[in-house]
Amino acid sequence: MDTVYDDIDSTGVEIVIALRGPCNYNCHYCVTHHEIEKQNLFKLDQLRTMYASIDCFTVTSFECGASEPTLHPQIKELISLAASYGAVSIPTNNSIPPERWLPEPVAHNVLVRAALHPQGEQNLELFIQNLLTAKKMGAHVRCIYVAHPSRLDKVDEYQNRFKKYGIPITLVAFTGEYQGHIYPQSYTTSERDFLGLDTQNWYARLSSEIICREFYGIPCLAGYQSLYIGKDGELHRCENDKSILDEPYDMPMPCRVKWCDCGLLLEELNTLSHEHWSSWRKLCGHTIRTNPKENKDRDYDVLRLKYIELMCRYNPGRIKAIELMCKHTNLDYNTLLICGSSGNDVRNMVRFMQLNHMKSK
Repeated sequence: MDTVYDDIDSTGVEIVIALRGPCNYNCHYCVTHHEIEKQNLFKLDQLRTMYASIDCFTVTSFECGASEPTLHPQIKELISLAASYGAVSIPTNNSIPPERWLPEPVAHNVLVRAALHPQGEQNLELFIQNLLTAKKMGAHVRCIYVAHPSRLDKVDEYQNRFKKYGIPITLVAFTGEYQGHIYPQSYTTSERDFLGLDTQNWYARLSSEIICREFYGIPCLAGYQSLYIGKDGELHRCENDKSILDEPYDMPMPCRVKWCDCGLLLEELNTLSHEHWSSWRKLCGHTIRTNPKENKDRDYDVLRLKYIELMCRYNPGRIKAIELMCKHTNLDYNTLLICGSSGNDVRNMVRFMQLNHMKSK
C-alpha cells in the first residue's frame, strides 16, 4: 500500500546542482551571453553521502549557466542519484536523444523542461520526437517557450502543435533588453494579457516588482530547506553565498549577502509552500491527503505587502521599497515615507496601505 502524505506535513528540501560545460546552441537571447565555463565534475560518493544525510524528500534541479546539461558526462549518474531521493527537474534544449542521458529506471521521477529555442525550431519534428521518447521512457515532459518579442507571432502555432501530442507548453517572459526596451516591463497590455503575465502565480507577478533585493540580515531558508551544490562540488547556502557548509543548518538563518538574485526564500516570504511540495510528491506518484484548512490561494496583494514590510523592518534601503509601492498605488509618497520612516512604524504603514486598498475597491 502506498504511503499517504498529509500536505501540511509533506515538506522537503530543494537541492540545486551547478553544472558547467559546453552548449551546442547559440541563442541570441541567452541570459549568460554565451559565457561558457570550464566543465566541472563531481565526487559522486560525496554527493551520495550528502543526500543520505538529509533523510527526507528532495527536489533536485540543475543550474547550468551557459551549458547544456544533457551534454555533461555525469548527467546520467547525477539524475539517478537525485531521483532515488525524490523528484528531479532538468532544463534542456532537447537536442540530445533521451536514450543517451535519461536513466529509464528512475525516469518516472523526472520532469524534463525542454526549451524550444530558434535552433530547435529548425527541426521541430525531432524536438517533438525527443519529448515523446522521454515520455515513453516514463518521464514527465513540458515544452518551455521564451516569449522573446521577435517570437510572439509563433505562440499560437506552437500551442496548437504541441497540444496534438498532449505536451503542455509554458510561456516564459523574456528578461533583458531588446531594441532599446527593457523586458518584461515593456510588454504591451495586450501582450501581457496574451502571455498571462498578470494571472500567473504570485511570485511570477511579484518578481518583476522586487527591485530591492537587499535581503542581508533577513532570516532565510537557504542552507536549511534549500541547498546549493556549487560548480566546485561543495555545499553552499545559495549561488550568491560563497562560504562552504559542513552540513545543512537546522533552522532558517539570516541572509549574509548584499544582493540576492536566487529566487525568494525568506522565512516569512518564500515559494516553498505546502502546495509546492505536494505537487512534486504527486509527480513522484505519492498520494497526498489535502488539508482543507490550508489556504492554497496565496493572495498576491497580501504577499506584496509582506515584501514591503520585510524591507522596512530589516533593510536600510527600505525607501526603495516604499517608492515601489507608490508606483503601483495611488498613495502619496510623503505619507508613506512618514509612516514607514522607522522600523517601529512598519505595522502602521502596512495598516494604512491595507485601508487604502480596501477603499479603492
